[in-house]
Amino acid sequence: MKNIINGKYLAIIAVVVITLSLILGMAAMPAVAGSSNDEGVEYAGAEIPDYSEIDATGFDYAVGDYENAGYGTDDFEDTFDYIQDAIDEAGTAENHGGIIVFSGEYEEDVNISSDYDGLELVSYEGPEETTIDTQGTDVGVEIWASDVTFEGFEVIGFDQIGIQAGDPWEEDDFVLSDVTIRYNIVPEGETDEERDATRALYLAAVDGGVVENNELGAQPGDTFGSDLGYFTFEVGKSRNIDVTNNNIFAEEIDTHGGIMISGETFESLIGDHEIIGNTIENYSEGRGIRLTASFGPIVDVKIEKNQIQSNERGISLENPDGDITNINVYYNNIENNEDYGVWAEEDVSVDATYNWWGTEDPEEIEASTEGDVDYEPWLDEDGEPVVDEDEITGLTVIEDPDEMEYIEGQALDLAGLVVEVEWEIAENEELTWPDNEGVLEAEPSDGTELTVEVHDNETITVWHEGFDKVTDTTDETLTVEKAEVGVEIHPETLNLGSQGRWITAYIELNEDHVVENIEVDNVELIHNDNELKAEWGELQDDILMVKFDRGEVTKLLGDIDDEEITLTITGEVDEMVFEGTDEIRVIEPGEGRGRESEPGPDENPGRGPDENPGRGPDENPGRGPGQ
Repeated sequence: MKNIINGKYLAIIAVVVITLSLILGMAAMPAVAGSSNDEGVEYAGAEIPDYSEIDATGFDYAVGDYENAGYGTDDFEDTFDYIQDAIDEAGTAENHGGIIVFSGEYEEDVNISSDYDGLELVSYEGPEETTIDTQGTDVGVEIWASDVTFEGFEVIGFDQIGIQAGDPWEEDDFVLSDVTIRYNIVPEGETDEERDATRALYLAAVDGGVVENNELGAQPGDTFGSDLGYFTFEVGKSRNIDVTNNNIFAEEIDTHGGIMISGETFESLIGDHEIIGNTIENYSEGRGIRLTASFGPIVDVKIEKNQIQSNERGISLENPDGDITNINVYYNNIENNEDYGVWAEEDVSVDATYNWWGTEDPEEIEASTEGDVDYEPWLDEDGEPVVDEDEITGLTVIEDPDEMEYIEGQALDLAGLVVEVEWEIAENEELTWPDNEGVLEAEPSDGTELTVEVHDNETITVWHEGFDKVTDTTDETLTVEKAEVGVEIHPETLNLGSQGRWITAYIELNEDHVVENIEVDNVELIHNDNELKAEWGELQDDILMVKFDRGEVTKLLGDIDDEEITLTITGEVDEMVFEGTDEIRVIEPGEGRGRESEPGPDENPGRGPDENPGRGPDENPGRGPGQ
């Protein structure tokens, strides 16, 4: 038998050119609920899901008409008519537990005191059915404890603030943690109301908060004057607040603002906020989002995938004396804002790339910004980036892959590849494989990122998810080695009238792989897309012999008469697919046996692996492959 690896089926070793025409952008974002828009980022903005009825059996205390919902006293440790009574009872218990509030209108204010850490206050059917009317108290719902959840209520009737967590005027060490406010409604106030209500929600001093799926309307009061008191939702001296999928709006009270983040005085709590997937609209004489550092610094704020529209200013960054830094505004629809989409005071810079501005006209986009606002590239009406390639400098291969094996139809193994991306509109970035797996992927693609051109015009593309930036092109030369496999099939002449039992294939791999790692169950013989699995196989030194049922092979070949045909052998080794081919001649009965009479190594026609008693697989001395 000839040396298969060095014979006529030697695999191609190709020197290839990696064309670094890489599409890069921000890392892929987490999925965020959003409304469907005709133009711009289609998933930007809030789409609040329906409230799902809660299973009350997991709660310790019940408030209201639990019997009408099908529950009894045995389902709870205690039951109450008023929410505050249940809070006080739960708060004094060793484990503060959870409180489920059944549908109805509760005329009371709510106070979760500082001793009640870990308390859950949840409505059974949601804010459409469960109302807290606070009857003119300054603050409707006060939260003074950590690890608290307030969920599923409509809050009305307060004089100043609907829901408040913490107090900005307390000492620095009094800060709440892990406060969750979700699925609540604080409706817009009436313009003729005689009350000084200024905020629907106020996180005054919280380290770690979640505000999601709420509807928060503007309030009519101006207790603190237009500089501070005109915002529907305010984040005070707090850190790590995630504001996700809320509808923050004005209808009649359009002079106020949507969200305000103020630095205030806790220097240890100055940022790391995320405002993602919200709708903030109709503050036609106010700000959609306002960041003001009048009382302290603001850093690390991410504003993404929001619908910010029909405000006087979409986003406003003001009073830099306290320092406003690292503000990132990406993938928002910022449109129809009367004066500016993004306004930044002197000495404040903001990265506002990859947004839809309601237009693709560069002059109109520039006119909708003021100050040091980087808005290039912007998005077009389909949410795709519009890029000036002249601003991009290119990229470089820093380290070659440890080994690059190309197997036709499979992904390219890029282990060890490090690419540095350089551009003017963003910081340089290094991408590595496989550390960036999920961001960088190697697979056949029509993209134009890291393209490896190999023999026969095959291409492999490494691509980057998310919105894309297109770089200039630079070339790096690397070697791609195709996985080597040798295959020899016996008999070399197949007589269709022969009574033999087996067709035998001998498989030899290159030194990088061991044949004993081949999974015999996955070895197949293929002809014209017809497949047949091997019956059995065994090792013969560094070669794997596998057997295929001759009768089944004959059926697979179909109507063939005196032809040279190519058979393909495929299988798996080391979690990779290999493939090799060999040619045999097929003849009809009576045309002569040819090589049919010369079986391959250890081949005993008509007998299976256990049908040669007394002789092991290597006990036929003097006959090797092809002899």
